Amino acid sequence: MQGNSTSSLDLVFGLPLEQLHERMHLAVRKQGDGKRELAHFLVDMDERKLYRETAHVDTVHFAEAWLDEPPRRTRELLQFGRALNRLKIVAAGYEELGWSRTVEVLRVVQDYNQTEWVEFARTHSVRKLRATVKACGAGDSPEDAGYGLIHAKSPFRTEFTAGERARIEELRQRLAGGGPLDDHDLLLRMAAVCFEHLPPQAEPVPPTCPVVEPNTTELPAPVRRLVLDRDDHACQSCGRRWGLHVHHIVPASHGGSHELGNLLTLCDTCHTLVHEGKLRITGDAERGFACETASGLPVEPACGGGRPPRRRASRMHQVSPPADLPASPVASASVASPPQ
Repeated sequence: MQGNSTSSLDLVFGLPLEQLHERMHLAVRKQGDGKRELAHFLVDMDERKLYRETAHVDTVHFAEAWLDEPPRRTRELLQFGRALNRLKIVAAGYEELGWSRTVEVLRVVQDYNQTEWVEFARTHSVRKLRATVKACGAGDSPEDAGYGLIHAKSPFRTEFTAGERARIEELRQRLAGGGPLDDHDLLLRMAAVCFEHLPPQAEPVPPTCPVVEPNTTELPAPVRRLVLDRDDHACQSCGRRWGLHVHHIVPASHGGSHELGNLLTLCDTCHTLVHEGKLRITGDAERGFACETASGLPVEPACGGGRPPRRRASRMHQVSPPADLPASPVASASVASPPQ
């Protein structure tokens, strides 16, 4: 098989172990295409099980011992390398896209939408591409980018002893079924296995926050404008700048008023999630507001970090509604137009 190469990068398959090891060391030190080359050679070693010749248990173990590569990075490179071997259109576009764009595309692309993602990555900035990928799930196309809680992610980090890690790696191999399995997918698969063997719950778990009904009573237009101006005409959960509503933190049915400290700008998607009990607003006007899931996890913006900073009480109190506004205690959820 030696001599079978891919593009001008000279990604050769079937090299002897000594040459393969040398090419890996060069790739580790190389800028630019080094990661692409390392991913290729790691996959080649893994498929031919050459790590056994150096008395290592797997390619991850080999890369950690011989290349000083962290296990997590090696698993990612293996995953990306296998994907590039399978996704021919993405692989063909690598030289134009570069490593950073290609990696972002590989996080969501599937066989049937390769052309869409390659074209999107080619015509947009890395920042825009990352924001779009973050708002999508695996298999989505660029136009399917979501907002709010749909693809919001929360960090989960922990540390293991050497013995604990060995058990985790053994479990990874048993659950992987012969394919790659990164930390994220491993945790999800472990959870799925646990749920399959857990006894059914006797009673449903009650919601952690009350579900409120939307209110269609009109909010005075001057107040609505003040709230939108204060919040920079952006949803305070996801950063979106269209389909904006003005939300009452405390609804009218619970004694809420039209005071600025009780009002917050949300997009239609996030506002719906609030009324469904899936998103809740915490904090107050003194400390600033924040958004979290019903179970208490902080919500990260799904559109590339566009969420504006929380407004503090000092800023809120600088803007007061006109004195001639009606003092109606009825709360509302008024639709606002984007700024002109």
